[in-house]
Amino acid sequence: MMETQKIPLAAFIPGGDGRMVHTARVLERAGYTVTLYGQDGGAPPADPIAEIISAADLIVLPIPVSRDGITLNAPMTTKTIPLDGLAAALRKGQTVAGGGFSAALKDAIRAKGCTLYDSLTDERFALPNALATAEGAIALAITETADLLADTDCAILGYGRIGKRLSRLLMAMGARVTVFARKASARAEATATGCAALPLTDVPANLSRHPLIFNTIPARLFDFGKLLPTGGTVIDLAPIYDAVESPRVIRAASLPAKYAPGFAGRLFGECILAHLREKEGIV
Repeated sequence: MMETQKIPLAAFIPGGDGRMVHTARVLERAGYTVTLYGQDGGAPPADPIAEIISAADLIVLPIPVSRDGITLNAPMTTKTIPLDGLAAALRKGQTVAGGGFSAALKDAIRAKGCTLYDSLTDERFALPNALATAEGAIALAITETADLLADTDCAILGYGRIGKRLSRLLMAMGARVTVFARKASARAEATATGCAALPLTDVPANLSRHPLIFNTIPARLFDFGKLLPTGGTVIDLAPIYDAVESPRVIRAASLPAKYAPGFAGRLFGECILAHLREKEGIV
C-alpha cells in the first residue's frame, strides 16, 4: 500500500524585522512552505499579498504587530501594509500569529473565523524573550555610556520579567542596582537577590543618584528632565518616553531583534509550533 504524501502547509510572513527570517526557518523544518515579504533576503512575492494571505494556512505577523495601529510593523521595507486590508483578506480556519495585537485587530481576526496566537501572552515566549531584552539592554548601555557598568549605580524602574533578569545580569557585572517597584512583595524579592529596593513613590527624591536608569514600566509616570537636571542616561525598555527629553532618553524597542535575532526568531517559531500542536493539532 502506497503511503500518502503529506501536503506541506503554507505560511506567509509579511513585515517584521530580522528575526522573522529565523522564524521562517523553524517553520520550514516543521514542513511548512514559507513565503516572506518585506524582510532582508526575502524576495517580493509574485502574487498580490491579499491572494497569498487567503491561500496560507498560517499568517505570522511581527512583534509588535503594529506601531501606529494602522499599518503592519515592517521596518525593513518601504512598502506599507494596512492592517484593515490584511484582516479583510483572511478566511475562516486560518491561524494568525504575532505579538501585541490591538483589541480591534483581535476582534477583526476572530470575526473572520481565524484562530489567534499572541506570543506576548504566552509565558513560554515571554520569559526567554525577557532575558533577550535584558541582555540587549546591557549591550545598549555599554555602547551608549562612557563608563564601565562595574561600580555604576543603576536604577531599574519596575520589577517584572525584564526587571528581574536585568537586575541579576547587572549585579553579575559588578553594578550597584536599586529597584524601584510598587509592590512590597517585588521589593522584598529584589532585596533577597542583593539589590537595594525602594517604592516608586521614592523615585523623585532618589533617582538623581543614578547615572544609568532602565525603565521597564509601560506607563508614563515621571518627568526625567526635572528628576535628572544635571544629566544621566535613561534606557526606556517600554518605550513610552520621547528621545528629545532631557536628560537623554534612549528608546529601546525590540532589543531581541537587534541583539539576538537568531535566538528571538527561533523562539517565536518554536512557540508558534507549540501552540499549534496544543490548540490545533495540525503540526
